[in-house]
Amino acid sequence: MLTNIIIYFYQNFQNLGISILVFTILLKILLLPLDYLNFKQQKKMEKLNEKIKEIQKKYKIESEEFSKEISKFYKEEKVNPFLGIILMVIQVIILAQIYKSINSISKMQEINSLFLGIDLKQPSFYFFFPTLIATFLPLISIKNIPKFYYFILGLVIVILAVQPSGILLYWFLFSIFSFLENLIFKKYIKS
Repeated sequence: MLTNIIIYFYQNFQNLGISILVFTILLKILLLPLDYLNFKQQKKMEKLNEKIKEIQKKYKIESEEFSKEISKFYKEEKVNPFLGIILMVIQVIILAQIYKSINSISKMQEINSLFLGIDLKQPSFYFFFPTLIATFLPLISIKNIPKFYYFILGLVIVILAVQPSGILLYWFLFSIFSFLENLIFKKYIKS
């Protein structure tokens, strides 16, 4: 399905890079409600952190009582601590589809895959460092990032380093738009 969307944009813009850019903007617009909900959840979790620490002190973290108490607390406060993970899983699924799409498109002979002088069908060192930087930009504005998040990001970056540049372009653009979205949320949405 994503391949068809990117091909549709390619048919209109006749450039794979511009097609990926338009697709990424459209995707960020579609994910905006989830991103907003996630931002609100993070702010709420920051406020509730003290109460969570009290529950942790009162019960052993591995205990069944702790699990029941923390679940009850999350339910009362209407907080879903797993929303960020769900969004990350959605992003990984989309990235896998983008990978599949760009590989399919790469097999097409007559396609304009040059964007800013880089062939988006081939791996490129030029996009690797900007992608690395853009990936970590959103982390600057998030407090209390789980350690597994760094592991997953590191793993994704290692995998992306040898992929076609079109995938890196998508990741770079998505990360930049996420960073800007986060800045806008912080500025205009009061906790």
